[in-house]
Amino acid sequence: MHTPEVGIESDKRQDLKTQADYDKLFAIYRNTNLQETIGKQQEILNLLAEYQRIALTCFEANICQCHRKHLAEAITQLGDWQYEMKHINFTSSTHSNSNNSARPLPRTFSRSVSK
Repeated sequence: MHTPEVGIESDKRQDLKTQADYDKLFAIYRNTNLQETIGKQQEILNLLAEYQRIALTCFEANICQCHRKHLAEAITQLGDWQYEMKHINFTSSTHSNSNNSARPLPRTFSRSVSK
C-alpha cells in the first residue's frame, strides 16, 4: 500500500546536503504534514491491527535522513497504540538486490508479546 500523503514532496528533498538540512526539513514535516495527516496515520495503525505486523519502507537507507522514523513515532502517539516498534537494519553486504544496492530500511510494527 502506498500512502504518499504521509511522505515529503520531492521538491522539498532536492537540496538536502547536510544532516542539519534534514533536521530542518523534519522539523517542518512534524509540525505540518504529520499534524495534517492523522487520519492517514490512523489508517496505517488500522492495518497493523488487522494484520498484526506491517513495515514502513522508504528508499532512504539512513534512518536519520528518512521521514519514516518521524512517521512511525507519530503513529505510536495515536490512542490505540499497543504494539512494539522495531527498526530493522539491512546492510548491503548481507542483504542486497541483483543490482548490488542496499535495500531500504523498514520500520516494522508488531503486537507486543507482553501486555
